[in-house]
Amino acid sequence: MSFYPFSTRGMIAYVPVIFFSLLIFCCPARASENWQGYMPPVLDGAKVHHQEVADFDRYRLVAGPTQDYVDESGSRIVEIQDILEIEGRISKTLYRGGEGSSPYQVFRFYSEWLQHAGFTEIFSCTPEDSGRRFVNYWYRENAFDRDYGFRNSGPITGANFYNYIAAHKASDQGDIYVSIIITQGGTIGWPQPGFRIDVVEESRFEFEMQEATGGFEAELKEKGFSAFYGILFDTGKYQVKAESAETIGQIADYLKNNSHERFYIVGHTDGVGALELNMELSKNRAKAVAEALAASGIALERLVPQGVGPLAPVATNDTPDGRAKNRRVELVRITPSAGLAGAVPSLGGGPRTVEPSKAAGAAASNISDTASRIADAVKGAASGVSADPEQLPPQPEKKLIPVPDVTGLWKIPATNNLKKAGFQVKPTGRNVGRVTRQSPKSGALLEPGSTVTITIGN
Repeated sequence: MSFYPFSTRGMIAYVPVIFFSLLIFCCPARASENWQGYMPPVLDGAKVHHQEVADFDRYRLVAGPTQDYVDESGSRIVEIQDILEIEGRISKTLYRGGEGSSPYQVFRFYSEWLQHAGFTEIFSCTPEDSGRRFVNYWYRENAFDRDYGFRNSGPITGANFYNYIAAHKASDQGDIYVSIIITQGGTIGWPQPGFRIDVVEESRFEFEMQEATGGFEAELKEKGFSAFYGILFDTGKYQVKAESAETIGQIADYLKNNSHERFYIVGHTDGVGALELNMELSKNRAKAVAEALAASGIALERLVPQGVGPLAPVATNDTPDGRAKNRRVELVRITPSAGLAGAVPSLGGGPRTVEPSKAAGAAASNISDTASRIADAVKGAASGVSADPEQLPPQPEKKLIPVPDVTGLWKIPATNNLKKAGFQVKPTGRNVGRVTRQSPKSGALLEPGSTVTITIGN
């Protein structure tokens, strides 16, 4: 067993990297020409069983064995502590070895190639020194997103484990990381070797979006609205981060120079998570932006904060880049002719007109009513029941609490921990065993009483 020098036990090292395709020798290359010399060749007779590529995502490179210990509560914990957390373009490729090949042949082939190509070993292990259930915990860190009925995980997690290698190489183009796991046989595995190879091409995330650098003024004049991506929040939170100061300041300057104008501040989220939580989160973020602008000298009476959650996307929510584009704050100018009144689209009964004499609260109630109608229509479509928000009582502020991490715990203590935290529990899988995965993941913000699903066993 060996460790890479910067692997730190009990800690996570964050390294920005991007994965690239391994299919260069069996299909057209998908990576740049600069990287072709570092792509592992495909062992003779091996065929691609499944591959997934993401232009930008997160990957957790396993750099150590599983650790087995008993925590302070007396629960037995099994986990991998040595992790390099990586962001970038990710490629995960599962191969099925050719007839007559052996796991040892696969191991020697790629070990020799890595050494010849100038890679340095980060970590390697066999069943004897990998720790308890290494292959299962390894796969949990980097599971395939499209894993239909164990078709793509079974050849790894349901097979006999033989070898694992993680390696690194520095180059003029950036660092490269390779992860290889080798299995065969078992309850679900193949009679031939199965091996998955993940490769890393270093590259930082380039965020090409319009920031508040002054160009938004023309957009506000021409279109009446503008989206801002320089107002930043932590995941699941609505406090405006300090890095947003420049954008907030430029918006405040515009508002001071155009003191006759009033604006809706509209919060938008991506499509990840429950609709109700995203609606609430987006509105709280809009309120936080309004408060930040007020702290810069803008009268709150000129600002109407509202949130529409994921209901107005500008890109797909299926990719990290698309989700980043959907997470935004928009300024929407309130037209003078409306006088904070006018026709507001309604999902039932056509437009609603607000009398000018009631203009002071009209904007907030109208846009909130519209957002609520959309949200209720989405829920009603699923249940077959139509809901009219005008007949619903005012809703109190909802408290959100984080989901605790119960992976690795036995079923009973995991269930008790979740219930103690205020959640309902839905167990799946085996009747007895440890929790191998949970949904939502730890750290997600949910309402008290929400259901957390735990999977027992593999």
